[in-house]
Formats: sequence, structure tokens, C-alpha cells
Amino acid sequence: MGNLSGSAGHIYTIFAAFCIITVVGVSDRGRGKHDINHGQTFLGQNERIIIHDSRGFESGEQDTFDEVVNFLSEKRLQPKLADQIHCIWYCISCESDARVLQASEEKFFRDLDNLVGCIPVVVVFTKYDELVSREYSKWYQKNRKKMQRNQISEAEMYNTIRVASENAFANTYEEEWARAINGIRIASQRVANPQDMGEDNDISQICEGYIGVEKLTKLTLQSLQNHDIKNLWVTAQNNSAELNSQQSITKAMELFRTNQAWNAVPIIPVVSAVAFWHAFSECFFKISPIWNVVDYEHLLEKRSTRTQFISAIFDESAWSFLAWRSADVFSIVSAPHTAAILARVVAGITLIHDELFVLQKSKTGRNQEVTSLTVEEMKSVLSKFRKMLLEGEDW
Repeated sequence: MGNLSGSAGHIYTIFAAFCIITVVGVSDRGRGKHDINHGQTFLGQNERIIIHDSRGFESGEQDTFDEVVNFLSEKRLQPKLADQIHCIWYCISCESDARVLQASEEKFFRDLDNLVGCIPVVVVFTKYDELVSREYSKWYQKNRKKMQRNQISEAEMYNTIRVASENAFANTYEEEWARAINGIRIASQRVANPQDMGEDNDISQICEGYIGVEKLTKLTLQSLQNHDIKNLWVTAQNNSAELNSQQSITKAMELFRTNQAWNAVPIIPVVSAVAFWHAFSECFFKISPIWNVVDYEHLLEKRSTRTQFISAIFDESAWSFLAWRSADVFSIVSAPHTAAILARVVAGITLIHDELFVLQKSKTGRNQEVTSLTVEEMKSVLSKFRKMLLEGEDW
């Protein structure tokens, strides 16, 4: 569980892997061969998230319930953050019309505080696309002739089936689980799997808003209370660039506010090149790990990389820029001007990492293993950013 292989070094050693336990409700396709004690990761794509997957809570199966309880008890006693469980996803499949609540599931939620303590729980309704597909089939059988005669528009069809799916979900799942949860405030999210939908564009349109895990990623973050674990989750996930950008700005502002109290960050009228370089480096090393860029060659840790970032952000040689900052020691520069430079630093570091993030994520979209960042990729992204500044284009 703890360390991210291949990522030792200045940037990443402060972070461990984010550990999730997925507690599975009753499996509609039989019991899977899952071992909760052995964590699974996404080799070649994202090794910072470890999933401990339980077997299903089948009717009359006390052993699975005991297995989950014992595992949680053991992990809650671990003194190190890296050895703990950081979140629980309680997964409920939407693949059948009728979902009977099991006694073990009611017991789990009834004793939730004692079983999980401070570990946040998110209820995840998986395979929502299958529920939508069932409602689509029912509707289409009744309205096939009207559709063939163009008496019903696509927009009307989508809206009708979307409402029917919402009602079916409420009647089949929400009411049943409201009884189980019994007033406990637990976050929940429906998730549709795009791979299960294949080329079915109608189902994709109706499921829009539930496809993929970006909403689940944000909801998980909202459920986390511990500041360090929040940082761990943002760093580990690789689905939401928006979430990474928000956390980058938050971390930079925390750094500036903390250091400003000690006059250590240049939000003062005069600052030397040495002080600026120190502030830039601190900001860089706060933001860079958030983006979880695969970097086995440690390019992002090198001093030369930071000078290249400065050159791209300010469109001039880093040393020329720093020499200009040194010259400012002999003249008064307004605090708003210095603050504007620092804002540009945060925006530049964040936007360049965003592009590196998108570049690596696009490889995953093409079913390629995410390879480590290369010097050529780094140069290409920095060149693109600099060109964007010169031409005044949006990034």
C-alpha cells in the first residue's frame, strides 16, 4: 500500500497512495473472486490509487461481512496515513429491476459509526446505463411506430426516458436505501460505464451527466475531512483537470498567506532574484505533485526544468528575467505589480501542468499505456505555451 513505485524524489515523497475499499452489495452475477486484503492498482495508468475490493454481501453470507469488518478494524488502527483506508465506496449495481436489501447491508449501515469511524462513505450506484437501457426498451416497444413516422422528436424521446429512468431509480433504489441509511447523511452518486454502452448513442445521450467518474471524484473530495487526505486524493486521481487546477491555486495561496506572515514570499515592494527564485521553486513544488504526471526520469524535479518554466511564463530567458528582478532591488516596485507577477507564476505553472496532464490522459484514451514524461514532450508543451502568450491566444 504506501509508496508509489518509480516516483521517489523531491516532489513525490510527501505523498503515499490513496487507498479505497469498495464494499460491494449483492452481486447480480454471482460472487466474484475478490480478496479484500490484496489491493489492486492501475499499472501503467495510475498507480497512486489502490482499490481493496470486497466480495458481495450475499444473503446469509456472514463470512463476507465479518471479513470487511475485520479488515476495516485493522486498517483503522494503523498509525501511518499510508497504511490506512482513506475512503469507502459502497457499490450498488443497477443491473436488475428488483433490488432486495439484505440483512447484512442493513446491519452495515446501522452500525456505520462503529464500523468505519471517521472514514468517509460514498454510496456508488454502478451500471446506471443498464437501468436506462431497460427504460429505453420499454418506451421504444410502446412508441416504435410513432418514432418511425417521425411523430416524436429525439429530444422528446430523450427527455421522456430520462424522466422514466429517474423515477425507476427513485422507486427501486432510493426508497430502499433511504430505509437502510435511516437518516444518516451519506453522499451518493450514479455512474454509467461508457464501455458498456458501446455505440449506442441514445443511451449515451440519456446518461449524460453520469458517464465516467469525474463527478464521483469531486464528490469523494467533498466527503473527505482531513486536509492531508484531501491533498492525497487530488494528487492521486487523474480524471479531473478542473479539480487539479482548483487545488493548485488553493495550495499556492496557502503558501503565500503562510509565508507572507513571515515576510518570506515577495508580496512586498522590493525582492531580489534569489528570493524570487526561492518563491517560484516553493510554488512549483507545491503545485507539481497535484497533477500526478508520470515522470520516472524526474524531469520535473530538475533545476533546469524550472528555468524553462520561467522562460516560457515570462517569454524571455530565465536569467534575463532574474537579472531584471535583481535590478529592482535598487528601485521601488509596487506591491500590486509584484502580486501580479506572482499570480502569473501560479497561472503559468498550473496551465503548463494542465497541458502535460491532458497529453498523458490522451494516451489513456487511445488505450495506450501511459509512458513517462519525455524531454521532447516537455519542450513541446513549453514551446506551445510560449507561443500562446506571444500570439495572445487562449490556452
